[in-house]
Parts: sequence; C-alpha cells; structure tokens
Amino acid sequence: MSEKDMTSVNRRDVLQKAATASIAGLGVGAVSGNVAGKKKGKLSRLKSEGVILTQRKVSVSSRDKLPPAETRTGKRLLSKLVADGLLQRATLDVLPDAQSSEGQIHRVRTDGSKEISFTTSTPQGRLQVIFGEDSVPSAALFPEDSDRVVMYTAPDGKKYERSKLDITTSEGTDGVTATSCDSTCGGCDCVDNWCLDGAMPKSNKTACATCNDGECIINNSCGC
Repeated sequence: MSEKDMTSVNRRDVLQKAATASIAGLGVGAVSGNVAGKKKGKLSRLKSEGVILTQRKVSVSSRDKLPPAETRTGKRLLSKLVADGLLQRATLDVLPDAQSSEGQIHRVRTDGSKEISFTTSTPQGRLQVIFGEDSVPSAALFPEDSDRVVMYTAPDGKKYERSKLDITTSEGTDGVTATSCDSTCGGCDCVDNWCLDGAMPKSNKTACATCNDGECIINNSCGC
C-alpha cells in the first residue's frame, strides 16, 4: 500500500459520518438578496445551519479577503454549473428537498467542520453541491463516462475552476447510488479552493471520498 493510500485510509477512519439529513424546510428558494428574508428558503436555512460563510467567522484584518456574497451564497457556483450544462437554472430550488426522490441531502462533519451536501442526477452524471461552514461552496461531479471525480472550486474566492481529482469511484447501474459503496468509494486528494483555517484564509482543501447513507460523496477539510 502506498503512502497516499495509507493517508486516504487514515482520513476516512477519522471522518465523522452523519445520517442523511431530513432537513425539514430546506425548500424552494432562488439565490438572490431577497431569498435571505424568506423563512422557508433554502439559503436562509443554510445560513441558520451555519454553512454560509459570514464576516463574523473571520478576523477584522481578514475581512477584506472575504469572498463576495455571490460566491459565499453559491450563486457563482450554480451559474458555472448552468454554463457547463449540469443544471437548468442557477437557483437553489433545482437542488433536492428533504422529501425529494431526485437525490439526497447529506449532513456530515469532517475534522469537526460541518457540511451540507445535495446530490442530484444531471445529463453528465451524478452531481454533489457542497456548502461548508469554513469555505466557499464547491461541487463534485461523478461523470457517467469516467470513474475520475471532477471538482468545481474557487481558489481565489471568485472564479470557479473545473479539475479532475486523483480519486476514482465506481457508480451503480442506476447512476445515482453505488451498488457496493464501501468497496468502490475511497481515496483523498488535495484541491485548490478558498478555505478558512482558523481566522486566516487558505487556498487548498483535502477532498476525500466516503460513503454516507449508501451514497459515495466528497467531504472537504481545510489544508493539505
């Protein structure tokens, strides 16, 4: 076993998995300034869960480095996913709700940091959209025509980039849930992404594949 494989196994061992969230009220809501005021909007719910980065989480000296609201709320990421033909509209209402049959909602903690992820099917494969309390939103694509995971990240907190990870997974025949998740889902890689480590921002994260409620998803933690 290589050193990288051992690192992957160790990281998976310390991942604190949580059951898929039945997040009541994570309903329809577009990503806009008006949505925050809607009590039933997804954005306001994500804010209440603490997975939308705010100025309160950074030191005064670092606030000028805080990414713009369009990035922190997911608007720029969703727009990029629309441009790449993965989503029809750049709004949170295209992501699964608690009772949706079109995907899942996952609530996990990695190295003590909370993340909420939405998974859904797209014309190019299964898509995971990730909101975390210490970083800007990101996304992971599990392509139908490849076993290598593709990540969407914003290293500078503004512009989203698409890159292939050194992580491979084997999807199930339905294209949504891995048939043998524990044996086909694993590995870690370092990716460029805006992340808040303590009070100061970094531009890298460790991304690891792990099973949650029978579905292979990507968890992230600052630094690598």
